[in-house]
Amino acid sequence: MAEISDEALELLSEHSWDETIPRLAHYALWKLKKRYWLGVLGGPTPAGIEAKDIVMKSIEKVLNGKRVWDPQGQPDLFLFLKGVVDSEISHLVQGWENTHVLRDAVLSGRSADEENQTGFWETVPDPGLDAETEIIDKELERQSEKFFWDFYEYLEETPKLQKILESISEGNIKRAEIAKDVGIKVKEFDNLKKQLQRRLKLFQEKTSGGTQ
Repeated sequence: MAEISDEALELLSEHSWDETIPRLAHYALWKLKKRYWLGVLGGPTPAGIEAKDIVMKSIEKVLNGKRVWDPQGQPDLFLFLKGVVDSEISHLVQGWENTHVLRDAVLSGRSADEENQTGFWETVPDPGLDAETEIIDKELERQSEKFFWDFYEYLEETPKLQKILESISEGNIKRAEIAKDVGIKVKEFDNLKKQLQRRLKLFQEKTSGGTQ
């Protein structure tokens, strides 16, 4: 375990964790939904691990020196923590439970996790339902959510715009509510909203092939 520098310790102690932790949790959730868990895209993770668990474990590794942050080499702590989160999720994906439990469940015809988690067989549509309608609805929901998180990642270099999206995703729709949630004045929100609309238009053009 490496020793944490005095500079890093001071910056870590003064860091705005109340702002960083929710942003990291949104990022971790987006990453989790893009992975296959027990053979299901965006399915339940092994042992019910959630985005917040991954975030707290990543922060703990930085605080105890298991993952060394060099403020000189990478001044942006949030970007560094995103890398740690990526690493934690990769380890989870490659872990024994995620790679072997599904195989055992398929061979035995049992749920991938009979205790608390939704297993592989539980994801198969109920024959008594309109399976085609259910599949279409799920696909539309998946595409909508994917678009949201792809756009969120596209705004990586503009954290305030990301925070506005986070606020909207949490159900805030009024200008004053979003501004308060993000920690800015309503007037600043109005200006950022225009930026967000421009960035959205560029993103739509990019994803639809409208630009080269």
